[in-house]
Amino acid sequence: MNKRTQKLTTILLLIAMLLPLASCGNGGDTPETGRVNAESTPAADTADTDGETETTRADYPDGLPEMDFGGKTYTVLGEGMSVFFHADEMNGEALNDALYNRDVKVGDRFNAKIALSETADAQTTIDTAKASVQAGEDEYTAVVSYVIYMGMAVTNNIFQPISDLPYIDLRQPWWSASNLTDLTYRGKTFLAMGDFDMSGLSQTKCMFYNKDLAESYGLPNIYDTVRAGQWTKDKVNELCEGTYVDVNGDGQKDNGDQYGFAVDSKGDFNGLLWAFGKRLFEQQSDGTYKDVYYDEKLVSIVEWCYDIKNNHDYTWTDGEWNTGYNAFMLEKTLIANGYVSMTQWGMRDLETDYAILPCPKWDEAQQNYYTYVEGSHSIAGVLTTAQDKEFVGCMMEALNAESWRTVRPAYYDSCLKYKGARDEDSVEMLDILMDGRLFDFGYVYGGFGAAFWLQYCINDENSTDITSYYEKKKKEWNSYMDKVFAAFDEFTQG
Repeated sequence: MNKRTQKLTTILLLIAMLLPLASCGNGGDTPETGRVNAESTPAADTADTDGETETTRADYPDGLPEMDFGGKTYTVLGEGMSVFFHADEMNGEALNDALYNRDVKVGDRFNAKIALSETADAQTTIDTAKASVQAGEDEYTAVVSYVIYMGMAVTNNIFQPISDLPYIDLRQPWWSASNLTDLTYRGKTFLAMGDFDMSGLSQTKCMFYNKDLAESYGLPNIYDTVRAGQWTKDKVNELCEGTYVDVNGDGQKDNGDQYGFAVDSKGDFNGLLWAFGKRLFEQQSDGTYKDVYYDEKLVSIVEWCYDIKNNHDYTWTDGEWNTGYNAFMLEKTLIANGYVSMTQWGMRDLETDYAILPCPKWDEAQQNYYTYVEGSHSIAGVLTTAQDKEFVGCMMEALNAESWRTVRPAYYDSCLKYKGARDEDSVEMLDILMDGRLFDFGYVYGGFGAAFWLQYCINDENSTDITSYYEKKKKEWNSYMDKVFAAFDEFTQG
Protein backbone atom coordinates (compact mmCIF):
# COMPACT_ATOMS: atom_id res chain seq x y z
CA MET A 1 0.00 0.00 0.00
CA ASN A 2 1.47 3.40 -1.02
CA LYS A 3 1.88 6.36 1.30
CA ARG A 4 -1.12 8.26 -0.11
CA THR A 5 -3.34 5.25 0.41
CA GLN A 6 -2.06 4.78 3.94
CA LYS A 7 -2.75 8.46 4.64
CA LEU A 8 -6.32 8.27 3.40
CA THR A 9 -6.93 5.04 5.34
CA THR A 10 -5.74 6.64 8.56
CA ILE A 11 -7.85 9.75 8.01
CA LEU A 12 -11.00 7.80 7.17
CA LEU A 13 -10.59 5.63 10.25
CA LEU A 14 -10.20 8.78 12.34
CA ILE A 15 -13.35 10.23 10.80
CA ALA A 16 -15.21 7.03 11.55
CA MET A 17 -14.11 7.22 15.18
CA LEU A 18 -15.29 10.83 15.43
CA LEU A 19 -18.57 10.34 13.59
CA PRO A 20 -20.59 9.28 16.64
CA LEU A 21 -19.66 12.62 18.20
CA ALA A 22 -21.19 14.57 15.33
CA SER A 23 -24.79 15.63 15.13
CA CYS A 24 -26.77 16.10 11.91
CA GLY A 25 -26.52 19.85 12.30
CA ASN A 26 -24.36 22.03 14.49
CA GLY A 27 -27.17 24.47 15.24
CA GLY A 28 -24.76 27.36 15.22
CA ASP A 29 -22.82 26.10 18.21
CA THR A 30 -19.07 26.01 17.93
CA PRO A 31 -18.25 22.41 16.98
CA GLU A 32 -15.76 20.20 18.77
CA THR A 33 -12.12 20.41 17.79
CA GLY A 34 -10.39 17.66 15.88
CA ARG A 35 -12.20 18.22 12.59
CA VAL A 36 -10.73 16.43 9.62
CA ASN A 37 -9.19 18.81 7.08
CA ALA A 38 -10.86 18.39 3.72
CA GLU A 39 -7.77 19.76 2.00
CA SER A 40 -5.69 16.90 3.36
CA THR A 41 -7.69 14.12 1.68
CA PRO A 42 -7.83 14.95 -2.00
CA ALA A 43 -7.29 11.50 -3.47
CA ALA A 44 -9.95 8.84 -4.01
CA ASP A 45 -7.86 5.81 -3.14
CA THR A 46 -9.24 2.43 -2.15
CA ALA A 47 -7.75 1.33 1.15
CA ASP A 48 -6.94 -2.33 1.61
CA THR A 49 -5.00 -3.73 4.55
CA ASP A 50 -4.18 -7.42 4.90
CA GLY A 51 -6.99 -8.29 2.52
CA GLU A 52 -9.60 -6.37 4.51
CA THR A 53 -11.20 -3.45 2.65
CA GLU A 54 -11.62 -0.32 4.74
CA THR A 55 -14.21 2.40 4.17
CA THR A 56 -13.39 4.19 0.93
CA ARG A 57 -14.19 7.66 -0.24
CA ALA A 58 -16.81 6.28 -2.63
CA ASP A 59 -18.93 4.70 0.08
CA TYR A 60 -18.14 6.98 3.02
CA PRO A 61 -21.52 7.75 4.68
CA ASP A 62 -22.97 11.22 5.09
CA GLY A 63 -25.44 10.21 7.82
CA LEU A 64 -28.43 11.78 6.05
CA PRO A 65 -31.84 10.14 6.59
CA GLU A 66 -34.12 8.75 3.90
CA MET A 67 -36.23 11.65 2.66
CA ASP A 68 -38.64 12.23 -0.23
CA PHE A 69 -39.04 15.83 -1.38
CA GLY A 70 -41.72 15.05 -3.95
CA GLY A 71 -39.85 16.32 -7.00
CA LYS A 72 -39.01 19.72 -5.50
CA THR A 73 -36.31 21.72 -7.29
CA TYR A 74 -33.07 22.82 -5.61
CA THR A 75 -32.32 26.01 -7.56
CA VAL A 76 -28.82 27.49 -7.48
CA LEU A 77 -28.34 31.12 -8.48
CA GLY A 78 -24.89 31.77 -9.97
CA GLU A 79 -22.75 32.84 -12.92
CA GLY A 80 -19.41 32.54 -14.69
CA MET A 81 -17.72 29.85 -12.63
CA SER A 82 -20.79 27.63 -12.97
CA VAL A 83 -18.68 25.27 -15.05
CA PHE A 84 -17.21 24.21 -11.72
CA PHE A 85 -20.49 23.35 -10.01
CA HIS A 86 -23.13 22.47 -12.62
CA ALA A 87 -23.55 20.56 -15.87
CA ASP A 88 -26.71 20.37 -17.96
CA GLU A 89 -25.68 17.24 -19.88
CA MET A 90 -22.86 14.74 -20.41
CA ASN A 91 -20.07 15.75 -22.79
CA GLY A 92 -17.23 13.32 -22.09
CA GLU A 93 -15.18 15.75 -19.96
CA ALA A 94 -14.28 14.33 -16.55
CA LEU A 95 -15.44 17.30 -14.44
CA ASN A 96 -18.57 18.00 -16.45
CA ASP A 97 -19.75 14.39 -16.38
CA ALA A 98 -18.99 14.00 -12.68
CA LEU A 99 -21.11 17.09 -11.92
CA TYR A 100 -23.95 15.82 -14.07
CA ASN A 101 -23.90 12.35 -12.51
CA ARG A 102 -23.71 13.85 -9.02
CA ASP A 103 -26.90 15.82 -9.58
CA VAL A 104 -28.68 12.77 -11.00
CA LYS A 105 -27.61 10.57 -8.10
CA VAL A 106 -28.57 13.05 -5.37
CA GLY A 107 -31.80 13.94 -7.17
CA ASP A 108 -32.82 10.28 -7.45
CA ARG A 109 -31.89 9.63 -3.83
CA PHE A 110 -34.18 12.35 -2.46
CA ASN A 111 -36.72 12.63 -5.28
CA ALA A 112 -35.60 16.17 -6.10
CA LYS A 113 -34.27 18.13 -9.04
CA ILE A 114 -31.14 20.31 -9.21
CA ALA A 115 -31.22 23.36 -11.48
CA LEU A 116 -29.08 26.41 -12.20
CA SER A 117 -30.49 29.90 -12.64
CA GLU A 118 -27.52 31.45 -14.43
CA THR A 119 -26.75 35.17 -14.59
CA ALA A 120 -24.29 37.15 -16.70
CA ASP A 121 -21.87 38.10 -13.94
CA ALA A 122 -21.30 38.27 -10.18
CA GLN A 123 -22.86 41.71 -9.72
CA THR A 124 -26.01 40.55 -11.49
CA THR A 125 -26.11 37.48 -9.26
CA ILE A 126 -25.96 39.62 -6.12
CA ASP A 127 -28.47 42.15 -7.46
CA THR A 128 -30.86 39.30 -8.29
CA ALA A 129 -30.42 37.80 -4.83
CA LYS A 130 -31.09 41.17 -3.14
CA ALA A 131 -34.21 41.75 -5.23
CA SER A 132 -35.49 38.28 -4.39
CA VAL A 133 -35.07 38.88 -0.65
CA GLN A 134 -36.63 42.35 -0.84
CA ALA A 135 -39.63 40.86 -2.63
CA GLY A 136 -39.95 38.13 -0.01
CA GLU A 137 -39.53 35.42 -2.66
CA ASP A 138 -38.40 31.88 -1.98
CA GLU A 139 -37.13 31.29 -5.53
CA TYR A 140 -33.46 30.40 -5.01
CA THR A 141 -32.35 27.58 -2.75
CA ALA A 142 -28.70 28.58 -2.74
CA VAL A 143 -26.43 31.27 -4.17
CA VAL A 144 -22.97 30.39 -5.48
CA SER A 145 -20.92 33.35 -6.71
CA TYR A 146 -17.65 35.29 -6.71
CA VAL A 147 -16.39 35.31 -3.12
CA ILE A 148 -15.75 39.03 -2.72
CA TYR A 149 -19.17 40.05 -4.04
CA MET A 150 -20.78 37.46 -1.78
CA GLY A 151 -18.87 38.76 1.22
CA MET A 152 -19.92 42.33 0.54
CA ALA A 153 -23.55 41.27 0.21
CA VAL A 154 -23.50 40.10 3.84
CA THR A 155 -23.86 43.74 4.93
CA ASN A 156 -27.25 43.76 3.18
CA ASN A 157 -28.46 41.05 5.58
CA ILE A 158 -29.59 38.74 2.77
CA PHE A 159 -27.90 35.53 3.99
CA GLN A 160 -28.86 33.26 6.86
CA PRO A 161 -26.14 31.18 8.57
CA ILE A 162 -25.47 27.95 6.74
CA SER A 163 -24.41 26.49 10.07
CA ASP A 164 -27.97 26.87 11.41
CA LEU A 165 -29.47 24.62 8.74
CA PRO A 166 -30.50 21.07 9.65
CA TYR A 167 -28.14 18.29 8.50
CA ILE A 168 -25.22 20.64 7.82
CA ASP A 169 -22.07 19.32 9.50
CA LEU A 170 -19.09 21.55 8.75
CA ARG A 171 -16.72 19.08 10.40
CA GLN A 172 -17.13 16.66 7.53
CA PRO A 173 -14.34 16.37 4.91
CA TRP A 174 -16.51 17.78 2.09
CA TRP A 175 -16.41 21.18 3.82
CA SER A 176 -13.22 23.24 3.96
CA ALA A 177 -11.57 23.37 7.37
CA SER A 178 -11.39 27.16 6.98
CA ASN A 179 -15.16 27.37 7.44
CA LEU A 180 -14.61 26.76 11.14
CA THR A 181 -11.17 28.24 11.71
CA ASP A 182 -11.44 31.34 9.53
CA LEU A 183 -15.04 31.99 8.47
CA THR A 184 -17.17 31.24 11.54
CA TYR A 185 -18.23 34.24 13.63
CA ARG A 186 -19.41 33.51 17.17
CA GLY A 187 -20.32 29.99 16.23
CA LYS A 188 -22.17 30.82 13.03
CA THR A 189 -20.96 30.33 9.49
CA PHE A 190 -22.78 32.48 6.93
CA LEU A 191 -20.90 31.68 3.71
CA ALA A 192 -19.16 28.34 3.31
CA MET A 193 -16.57 26.65 1.12
CA GLY A 194 -17.46 23.11 0.15
CA ASP A 195 -16.85 20.52 -2.55
CA PHE A 196 -20.10 21.39 -4.31
CA ASP A 197 -17.99 23.94 -6.20
CA MET A 198 -14.56 23.06 -7.65
CA SER A 199 -13.48 26.66 -8.29
CA GLY A 200 -11.98 26.70 -4.79
CA LEU A 201 -9.53 24.09 -6.07
CA SER A 202 -9.04 25.46 -9.58
CA GLN A 203 -8.13 28.97 -8.40
CA THR A 204 -5.55 27.82 -5.86
CA LYS A 205 -2.33 29.81 -6.28
CA CYS A 206 0.91 28.06 -7.17
CA MET A 207 4.16 28.58 -9.03
CA PHE A 208 5.41 26.98 -12.21
CA TYR A 209 9.06 26.06 -12.71
CA ASN A 210 10.75 25.45 -16.07
CA LYS A 211 12.77 22.29 -15.40
CA ASP A 212 14.56 22.37 -18.76
CA LEU A 213 15.78 25.93 -18.21
CA ALA A 214 16.76 25.05 -14.64
CA GLU A 215 18.84 22.13 -15.89
CA SER A 216 20.63 24.37 -18.38
CA TYR A 217 21.70 26.57 -15.45
CA GLY A 218 22.73 23.60 -13.31
CA LEU A 219 20.19 24.42 -10.61
CA PRO A 220 19.47 21.90 -7.82
CA ASN A 221 16.43 19.57 -7.71
CA ILE A 222 13.56 21.92 -6.89
CA TYR A 223 11.41 19.15 -5.41
CA ASP A 224 14.06 18.34 -2.81
CA THR A 225 14.25 22.05 -1.99
CA VAL A 226 10.51 22.14 -1.28
CA ARG A 227 10.60 18.92 0.77
CA ALA A 228 13.45 20.28 2.87
CA GLY A 229 11.42 23.39 3.72
CA GLN A 230 13.94 25.57 1.87
CA TRP A 231 11.61 26.90 -0.82
CA THR A 232 11.61 30.51 0.43
CA LYS A 233 11.57 34.05 -0.93
CA ASP A 234 15.38 34.14 -0.69
CA LYS A 235 15.60 30.92 -2.70
CA VAL A 236 13.53 32.60 -5.44
CA ASN A 237 16.09 35.41 -5.58
CA GLU A 238 18.97 32.95 -5.56
CA LEU A 239 17.63 30.79 -8.38
CA CYS A 240 16.67 33.74 -10.56
CA GLU A 241 19.96 35.64 -10.26
CA GLY A 242 21.78 35.71 -13.58
CA THR A 243 18.92 34.31 -15.65
CA TYR A 244 18.03 37.46 -17.58
CA VAL A 245 19.01 37.37 -21.27
CA ASP A 246 18.33 40.19 -23.73
CA VAL A 247 17.29 37.67 -26.38
CA ASN A 248 16.35 40.17 -29.09
CA GLY A 249 19.37 42.37 -28.39
CA ASP A 250 17.44 45.63 -28.33
CA GLY A 251 18.80 46.75 -24.97
CA GLN A 252 15.30 46.88 -23.52
CA LYS A 253 13.46 44.57 -21.14
CA ASP A 254 10.46 43.31 -23.08
CA ASN A 255 8.40 40.18 -23.63
CA GLY A 256 10.92 38.89 -26.13
CA ASP A 257 13.60 38.38 -23.48
CA GLN A 258 14.34 35.59 -21.01
CA TYR A 259 13.66 36.09 -17.31
CA GLY A 260 13.94 34.33 -14.00
CA PHE A 261 10.60 35.39 -12.52
CA ALA A 262 7.41 36.45 -14.34
CA VAL A 263 4.57 37.82 -12.26
CA ASP A 264 1.18 39.44 -12.79
CA SER A 265 1.41 42.79 -11.00
CA LYS A 266 -2.38 43.13 -10.93
CA GLY A 267 -2.93 40.36 -8.42
CA ASP A 268 -0.16 37.79 -8.00
CA PHE A 269 1.66 39.74 -5.32
CA ASN A 270 -1.45 39.78 -3.14
CA GLY A 271 -1.21 36.01 -2.73
CA LEU A 272 2.27 36.29 -1.26
CA LEU A 273 0.81 37.99 1.81
CA TRP A 274 -0.69 34.65 2.90
CA ALA A 275 2.15 32.53 1.49
CA PHE A 276 4.50 34.45 3.77
CA GLY A 277 2.41 33.60 6.83
CA LYS A 278 0.40 36.82 7.23
CA ARG A 279 -3.32 37.28 7.80
CA LEU A 280 -5.79 40.11 7.73
CA PHE A 281 -7.84 38.78 10.65
CA GLU A 282 -7.45 36.03 13.22
CA GLN A 283 -10.28 34.33 15.05
CA GLN A 284 -10.33 34.96 18.81
CA SER A 285 -11.39 32.64 21.63
CA ASP A 286 -14.84 34.29 21.82
CA GLY A 287 -15.46 33.68 18.11
CA THR A 288 -14.89 37.29 17.04
CA TYR A 289 -12.01 38.49 14.86
CA LYS A 290 -8.98 40.68 15.48
CA ASP A 291 -7.32 42.80 12.81
CA VAL A 292 -3.70 41.56 12.58
CA TYR A 293 -2.90 43.07 9.19
CA TYR A 294 -0.44 45.83 9.97
CA ASP A 295 2.88 45.03 11.65
CA GLU A 296 6.62 45.09 10.96
CA LYS A 297 6.43 41.89 8.94
CA LEU A 298 3.87 43.44 6.57
CA VAL A 299 6.30 46.30 5.98
CA SER A 300 9.05 43.78 5.19
CA ILE A 301 6.79 41.84 2.83
CA VAL A 302 5.87 44.97 0.88
CA GLU A 303 9.51 45.98 0.66
CA TRP A 304 10.56 42.56 -0.63
CA CYS A 305 7.79 42.46 -3.24
CA TYR A 306 8.63 45.98 -4.39
CA ASP A 307 12.31 45.11 -4.59
CA ILE A 308 11.92 41.95 -6.65
CA LYS A 309 9.48 43.71 -8.98
CA ASN A 310 11.48 46.87 -9.60
CA ASN A 311 15.14 46.32 -8.74
CA HIS A 312 16.11 43.09 -10.50
CA ASP A 313 16.53 42.59 -14.22
CA TYR A 314 15.38 38.97 -13.91
CA THR A 315 11.78 39.95 -13.05
CA TRP A 316 9.23 40.55 -15.80
CA THR A 317 5.81 42.10 -15.38
CA ASP A 318 3.97 44.01 -18.07
CA GLY A 319 1.03 45.21 -16.02
CA GLU A 320 -1.34 42.80 -17.71
CA TRP A 321 -3.37 39.89 -16.37
CA ASN A 322 -1.75 36.44 -16.51
CA THR A 323 1.74 37.82 -17.18
CA GLY A 324 3.38 34.79 -15.58
CA TYR A 325 1.32 32.29 -17.56
CA ASN A 326 1.95 34.07 -20.85
CA ALA A 327 5.70 34.23 -20.30
CA PHE A 328 5.82 30.60 -19.22
CA MET A 329 3.89 29.46 -22.27
CA LEU A 330 6.47 31.25 -24.43
CA GLU A 331 9.24 29.48 -22.47
CA LYS A 332 10.63 32.88 -21.48
CA THR A 333 10.92 32.47 -17.70
CA LEU A 334 12.30 30.09 -15.09
CA ILE A 335 9.56 30.73 -12.51
CA ALA A 336 6.04 32.06 -12.97
CA ASN A 337 3.21 32.88 -10.62
CA GLY A 338 -0.13 31.31 -11.46
CA TYR A 339 -2.91 29.08 -10.23
CA VAL A 340 -3.41 25.38 -10.71
CA SER A 341 -6.17 25.44 -13.36
CA MET A 342 -3.70 27.10 -15.75
CA THR A 343 -2.44 23.59 -16.40
CA GLN A 344 -5.76 23.00 -18.16
CA TRP A 345 -5.50 26.10 -20.34
CA GLY A 346 -2.74 24.77 -22.57
CA MET A 347 0.28 24.01 -20.42
CA ARG A 348 -0.22 20.28 -20.88
CA ASP A 349 0.72 20.82 -24.53
CA LEU A 350 4.05 22.47 -23.69
CA GLU A 351 7.11 20.60 -24.94
CA THR A 352 9.08 22.11 -22.08
CA ASP A 353 9.13 20.01 -18.91
CA TYR A 354 7.77 21.91 -15.92
CA ALA A 355 7.09 21.52 -12.20
CA ILE A 356 4.09 22.70 -10.17
CA LEU A 357 5.22 24.19 -6.86
CA PRO A 358 3.63 25.69 -3.75
CA CYS A 359 4.18 29.39 -3.20
CA PRO A 360 7.41 30.01 -1.27
CA LYS A 361 7.68 30.54 2.47
CA TRP A 362 8.94 33.75 4.02
CA ASP A 363 11.95 31.94 5.49
CA GLU A 364 12.94 28.50 6.70
CA ALA A 365 11.65 29.28 10.20
CA GLN A 366 8.10 29.35 8.77
CA GLN A 367 6.77 25.88 9.48
CA ASN A 368 4.31 25.35 6.63
CA TYR A 369 3.63 26.31 3.05
CA TYR A 370 0.44 28.38 2.86
CA THR A 371 -1.78 28.81 -0.15
CA TYR A 372 -4.06 31.68 -1.07
CA VAL A 373 -7.03 30.94 -3.32
CA GLU A 374 -7.35 33.57 -6.04
CA GLY A 375 -10.39 35.79 -5.54
CA SER A 376 -12.40 34.71 -8.58
CA HIS A 377 -13.43 31.48 -6.85
CA SER A 378 -17.00 31.08 -5.65
CA ILE A 379 -18.52 30.55 -2.22
CA ALA A 380 -22.01 29.38 -1.22
CA GLY A 381 -24.74 31.18 0.71
CA VAL A 382 -28.42 30.65 1.56
CA LEU A 383 -30.87 33.55 1.36
CA THR A 384 -32.92 34.55 4.39
CA THR A 385 -36.10 33.90 2.39
CA ALA A 386 -35.33 30.19 1.95
CA GLN A 387 -38.14 28.69 4.02
CA ASP A 388 -37.85 24.91 3.74
CA LYS A 389 -34.74 24.51 5.85
CA GLU A 390 -35.02 20.70 5.92
CA PHE A 391 -34.87 20.66 2.14
CA VAL A 392 -32.09 23.25 1.85
CA GLY A 393 -29.89 21.70 4.53
CA CYS A 394 -30.33 18.11 3.39
CA MET A 395 -29.72 18.83 -0.28
CA MET A 396 -26.73 21.10 0.39
CA GLU A 397 -25.07 18.50 2.63
CA ALA A 398 -25.86 15.68 0.18
CA LEU A 399 -24.52 17.58 -2.85
CA ASN A 400 -21.30 18.49 -1.05
CA ALA A 401 -20.85 14.94 0.23
CA GLU A 402 -21.41 13.38 -3.19
CA SER A 403 -19.05 15.97 -4.70
CA TRP A 404 -16.36 14.89 -2.25
CA ARG A 405 -16.93 11.25 -3.16
CA THR A 406 -17.01 11.61 -6.95
CA VAL A 407 -16.55 15.14 -8.35
CA ARG A 408 -13.44 16.11 -6.40
CA PRO A 409 -11.56 12.93 -7.40
CA ALA A 410 -12.60 13.43 -11.03
CA TYR A 411 -11.34 17.00 -11.05
CA TYR A 412 -8.36 16.73 -8.73
CA ASP A 413 -7.02 13.39 -9.89
CA SER A 414 -7.98 13.41 -13.57
CA CYS A 415 -7.87 17.09 -14.54
CA LEU A 416 -5.20 18.52 -12.24
CA LYS A 417 -2.92 15.67 -11.26
CA TYR A 418 -2.73 13.34 -14.18
CA LYS A 419 -3.37 15.78 -17.00
CA GLY A 420 -1.78 18.90 -15.53
CA ALA A 421 1.15 17.46 -13.56
CA ARG A 422 4.14 16.09 -15.48
CA ASP A 423 5.47 13.71 -12.85
CA GLU A 424 4.75 12.16 -9.45
CA ASP A 425 6.84 14.84 -7.80
CA SER A 426 4.46 17.55 -9.03
CA VAL A 427 1.56 15.41 -7.82
CA GLU A 428 3.17 15.50 -4.38
CA MET A 429 3.62 19.27 -4.69
CA LEU A 430 -0.08 19.66 -5.50
CA ASP A 431 -0.94 17.79 -2.31
CA ILE A 432 1.38 20.07 -0.33
CA LEU A 433 -0.12 23.27 -1.66
CA MET A 434 -3.70 22.00 -1.29
CA ASP A 435 -2.93 21.07 2.33
CA GLY A 436 -1.97 24.71 2.88
CA ARG A 437 -5.11 26.33 1.46
CA LEU A 438 -6.77 28.96 3.62
CA PHE A 439 -9.62 31.45 3.39
CA ASP A 440 -9.00 34.60 5.40
CA PHE A 441 -12.03 36.25 7.07
CA GLY A 442 -10.77 39.68 6.03
CA TYR A 443 -10.43 38.61 2.43
CA VAL A 444 -13.84 36.91 2.15
CA TYR A 445 -15.76 39.67 3.93
CA GLY A 446 -13.51 42.70 3.43
CA GLY A 447 -14.64 43.79 -0.02
CA PHE A 448 -11.90 45.32 -2.16
CA GLY A 449 -10.09 46.59 0.91
CA ALA A 450 -6.94 45.63 2.80
CA ALA A 451 -6.45 42.37 0.90
CA PHE A 452 -5.43 44.48 -2.09
CA TRP A 453 -3.32 47.13 -0.38
CA LEU A 454 -0.08 45.22 -0.90
CA GLN A 455 -0.74 45.21 -4.64
CA TYR A 456 -1.54 48.93 -4.66
CA CYS A 457 1.66 49.80 -2.80
CA ILE A 458 4.13 47.78 -4.84
CA ASN A 459 2.65 49.08 -8.08
CA ASP A 460 3.36 52.63 -6.94
CA GLU A 461 6.73 53.40 -8.53
CA ASN A 462 7.36 56.17 -6.05
CA SER A 463 6.69 54.55 -2.71
CA THR A 464 6.72 51.38 -0.64
CA ASP A 465 5.23 53.17 2.33
CA ILE A 466 2.56 50.73 3.48
CA THR A 467 2.57 52.46 6.87
CA SER A 468 1.28 55.73 5.42
CA TYR A 469 -1.15 53.87 3.21
CA TYR A 470 -2.51 51.95 6.19
CA GLU A 471 -2.87 55.09 8.30
CA LYS A 472 -4.68 56.79 5.43
CA LYS A 473 -7.08 53.89 4.84
CA LYS A 474 -7.60 52.26 8.25
CA LYS A 475 -10.50 54.48 9.34
CA GLU A 476 -12.43 53.59 6.19
CA TRP A 477 -11.42 49.93 6.56
CA ASN A 478 -12.47 49.72 10.21
CA SER A 479 -15.77 51.45 9.45
CA TYR A 480 -16.56 48.94 6.73
CA MET A 481 -15.66 45.93 8.88
CA ASP A 482 -17.83 47.32 11.69
CA LYS A 483 -20.78 47.02 9.27
CA VAL A 484 -19.82 43.40 8.57
CA PHE A 485 -19.62 42.57 12.27
CA ALA A 486 -22.93 44.34 12.90
CA ALA A 487 -24.62 42.21 10.24
CA PHE A 488 -23.29 39.07 11.92
CA ASP A 489 -24.28 40.30 15.37
CA GLU A 490 -27.92 40.52 14.32
CA PHE A 491 -27.90 36.72 14.17
CA THR A 492 -25.50 35.95 17.01
CA GLN A 493 -26.91 38.32 19.65
CA GLY A 494 -30.60 38.33 18.78
